[in-house]
Amino acid sequence: MGVKELEKVVKNYFDENGFPKSRNPEEVFISIKYLILIFSLYIYTGEMTIYALSSGPGVSGVAIIRISGPDSSTVVKSLTGKEMPKPRMATLTKINNINTSELIDEGIIIWFPGPESYTGEDMAELHIHGSKAVIGAIHKVLGDISECRIAEPGEFTKRAFQNGKINLLKAESISDLISSETEIQRKQAINIMTGKSSEVYNDLRDRLIKALSNIEAKIDFPEEEIPEKIISEIKKITPVSSLRTKYPF
Repeated sequence: MGVKELEKVVKNYFDENGFPKSRNPEEVFISIKYLILIFSLYIYTGEMTIYALSSGPGVSGVAIIRISGPDSSTVVKSLTGKEMPKPRMATLTKINNINTSELIDEGIIIWFPGPESYTGEDMAELHIHGSKAVIGAIHKVLGDISECRIAEPGEFTKRAFQNGKINLLKAESISDLISSETEIQRKQAINIMTGKSSEVYNDLRDRLIKALSNIEAKIDFPEEEIPEKIISEIKKITPVSSLRTKYPF
């Protein structure tokens, strides 16, 4: 649901002063509840285009502002006054103030059309000069666009997870990698990101399921003798103490 559909819902249930059209308490409650639901879906299901500084705060030679969402292409066209650049190619262009056409900066734009992007949505990266003034000016322009809002912490990765680009373990590993301060933390995050830790967890899960099924069978049928095949399977289960050797990380 976009902006026009949301405005239509508001007009159907509320007057020009913002009060519910109906005076029936039950209908008023339903109107407000419905509006809250629609607004929540509008904000959190990825309908709005989000933007944020992805290169971290502080003065630098280059800063990266990431834009992701259904209106990303419209935003880029408005900033540059040109057609969209070729996908996944660095394109030098002027970035202008949408309201005044004043030049803000000259930088590089990389366009990632969805679903072949990090978030799975249409996405663009603005590589600009990393001064507070330039970053602030572009943020202000983007904030003035009704379909855009500043991204919440981790929201680009959250959208990537919601769109099936990454699994939950990889989403967490990205956060761990960004915040890692030691070599051990970095290696652990890389192991999770590349799926090595998933192999460990899946192996442990399989072993636990087998052990649990054998225990339940013995509880349910205490008088039955355990077949030799089952006994051999139990013996094959690696003791927990030896897992450290098999999985040193």
